Amino acid sequence: MPGTLVHVPAGRVHGSTAPVAARCSKLTGQGASVTQMFTAINKEFPPSASNIPEVLEVLKRNGVTVAT
Repeated sequence: MPGTLVHVPAGRVHGSTAPVAARCSKLTGQGASVTQMFTAINKEFPPSASNIPEVLEVLKRNGVTVAT
């Protein structure tokens, strides 16, 4: 829904799904672990990367746990 704001406190398990045409902005605090994680993903993988085990390792190094 346009204009929706969702706040997820640090350390909470969360996820999202959206239609292909969806647009989303994600705001985080300076130096937040998610900022570091996205920076690492951006530096280490090209846009077409699909090596999931390597991506999961970068997430782990940045304090992200992927719930299955």
